[in-house]
Amino acid sequence: MKATYLIKGLVKSIPGIERFYQFHTSTGGTNNARYCYSAWLRHLCIAYEKGMTEVPETIAEFGPGDSLGIGLAALLSGSKKYYGLDIVRYSNTAKDLEVFEALVVLFRQKAPIPDGEAFPGIRPLLNSYDFPSHIFSDEQLSLLLNEERLAAIKHAIQHTYDDTQKDKMITFIVPWYDENIIANNSIDFIFSQAVLEHVDNLDQIFSHMYQWIKPGGMISHEIDFGSMGSASTWYGHWEYSDLEWKILKGRKLFYINREPCSTYLDLLKKYSFQLVAEQRTEAVPVSNQQQLALKFRTLSTEDLTTKNAFLQAIK
Repeated sequence: MKATYLIKGLVKSIPGIERFYQFHTSTGGTNNARYCYSAWLRHLCIAYEKGMTEVPETIAEFGPGDSLGIGLAALLSGSKKYYGLDIVRYSNTAKDLEVFEALVVLFRQKAPIPDGEAFPGIRPLLNSYDFPSHIFSDEQLSLLLNEERLAAIKHAIQHTYDDTQKDKMITFIVPWYDENIIANNSIDFIFSQAVLEHVDNLDQIFSHMYQWIKPGGMISHEIDFGSMGSASTWYGHWEYSDLEWKILKGRKLFYINREPCSTYLDLLKKYSFQLVAEQRTEAVPVSNQQQLALKFRTLSTEDLTTKNAFLQAIK
């Protein structure tokens, strides 16, 4: 079975094949307004459970993907400045506007947060999927959705990809590797949805987050530790040697990094973040640990049963 995946990796290593593939694919998820609405409100609701008292003013998102929809949901919630940070541009103005208009309807209707029936794989899980009226009173929602404010957000969307505009409500940066793209101690909330598992240099990104986030600010990340189609089991990506993994990755600009949950927890400690929320999704345990590549055989039982983790921490 492993050989089948390696052959596919070799085929995609042919010059030009992977480029064709990348320009004819999407990241999935954020092209759907209901998904964006659900993802943002999940991050926000748990942040409120952990002590947040007002919607963060300045936010940054790693890997917005097919649209800036999750960030747009945040702006509709009351945030005033959004940074979208990606390494490849998948989003475009037409899609952003389409998702924005659908998000406005969801907020005006005070729609329930789409749950596991609508999006079975989305995390984190909530105790209640009712519209969070404890965060948005009717009066506050009316102010957030007034025509003048909606027009301002729409104008910002229309000028997102215009680099000549300064001091914009929405700033899209691709690629985002440089730590100087955002001022130190300027962000209230940094989040991502199933993105950090694709980052190779995790130490660098945690260092950047610590520099950018304000004291007392929060980071909020949903991370998937599964094999994502690279193997027949959720943990099969840990069975490949480094050489086999290089073949499988081929010429892809980004792939999964194969790091377990403990790596992220260790980096939170290294950069002095205080963990305030940890929600794990357990999976079927590894059937035979000796089948794993040597470097992964010493993973803890907790790592070997953690398929997803939602982590929130404060600087």
